[in-house]
Amino acid sequence: MYSIIDTHCDTAEKMLDNDIGLNNETCMLSLGDMNYFESYIQVFAAWVSKGEKNPKTRAINILTKAKEEFKKNNLKLILNLDELESVKTHGGILALEDARSLEGDINNLQEFYDFGVRCIALAWNDDNDVISGANTKNDTGLTYFGRQVVSEMNRLNMIIDVSHASQKSFWDILEVSDSPVLASHSNCCSQCRHVRNLKDDQIKALIRCGGVMGINIAPFFLEENEHKATIKSVIRHIDHALSLGAENNLCFGSDFDGIDSTPNGFNSAKDYIKLIDAMKKENYPEELIDKITHKNFIKFSKKFT
Repeated sequence: MYSIIDTHCDTAEKMLDNDIGLNNETCMLSLGDMNYFESYIQVFAAWVSKGEKNPKTRAINILTKAKEEFKKNNLKLILNLDELESVKTHGGILALEDARSLEGDINNLQEFYDFGVRCIALAWNDDNDVISGANTKNDTGLTYFGRQVVSEMNRLNMIIDVSHASQKSFWDILEVSDSPVLASHSNCCSQCRHVRNLKDDQIKALIRCGGVMGINIAPFFLEENEHKATIKSVIRHIDHALSLGAENNLCFGSDFDGIDSTPNGFNSAKDYIKLIDAMKKENYPEELIDKITHKNFIKFSKKFT
């Protein structure tokens, strides 16, 4: 049996909004899916939209739901990232998706940290008071407040997530941050031209700084004709990142329950088994499979203790 670490899902939001639990198999990630594996650790993100009037409250409500489900289902809430290697069953890490949840107040970083958040994606496509997002029309990168946020996250040993960031924001973050960064759910732009995918020079920069990249299963990040997306499409993106030298920098970042569709044959988290089988058929060594499924993220996380 394999161990899985997945660096991004929106399942907590789905559970909150639909008043369901982690045992509900209408979610792409459920407790039943996790039980297919020796251990399964998931990063649960709280996304807030730009139209949300109370982003901090919304984020806390989503994360509270996640914590309640962890307690009900005996999932370990991982607060010390150095604990990852010792987790032998199932666990969860709390994250924010879009730093607008900070509401422009640097003190809210400490409050979210105390609540259990260990990772923040600074944008969700749109511009905010921290950075420009991937869909920006005026790429000004990190703001002055954004530089304060990056520095404070470094101090708190919180993971900075560059998925959804604009081009200039990506490079600004790498320049300002003292710690390596995570691209929690991004694929290879050379394999599918999408504004959210990473260009080769960005992937190489992640490798140089010791960061990691979570391969996403969103069909429109895999194929320009998303209806053609399959498990082989996922393998193609993995292969390309490996060709750039990312053997020690790849992981999984599905975006379960944050996407409306999945690649043909990959319907929920239990289908990571199918992806692993496909990797075996492509003659991936067991050591490399273990790195991608969990060991690379564990090694990365040791830098945040």
